[in-house]
Amino acid sequence: KMSRAALAVLLLGLLCLAAAQVNVRGTVYAAVEARSGQSSDCDKFVSLFAPDGVYASPVGSPVAVGHDSIRTACEEWNKLLGPQGNGWYPGDLWNAPTETAFSLRIRAVASGGCSVNLEGIVTMSLNSTSGLIEEWKHYYDADWNGPQFHSKCGA
Repeated sequence: KMSRAALAVLLLGLLCLAAAQVNVRGTVYAAVEARSGQSSDCDKFVSLFAPDGVYASPVGSPVAVGHDSIRTACEEWNKLLGPQGNGWYPGDLWNAPTETAFSLRIRAVASGGCSVNLEGIVTMSLNSTSGLIEEWKHYYDADWNGPQFHSKCGA
């Protein structure tokens, strides 16, 4: 027989283990939900990041580090959007306990009226304790998509 104290310790350990698991898929869905709509909810998006989180979109462009810088990047995105806004749609998701890679399609209407369909891959690393995003890297063809956002349709 197991003593009550041993059973209590076992249950407490299982509860701690369950609480420590990172919900990678939930974080992905929360991030794309925050970025979808008439404009991105930058406060919600930033709240998913660690205080010193890194955001690179697209990879190769200047990196945003920390909440203020990530909020600025998000707000700059909003300035590119027309009144119809945008939708962010995750596709295939490949997960590890604190990392993921997923395909991402963004459908948007730029402020000049151009429809933009941006497809790429996002890699994301999460803190194993807090579950907050430590690093977000978005890979896409910025040379092709950039002109679309700046109202040069077909360029």
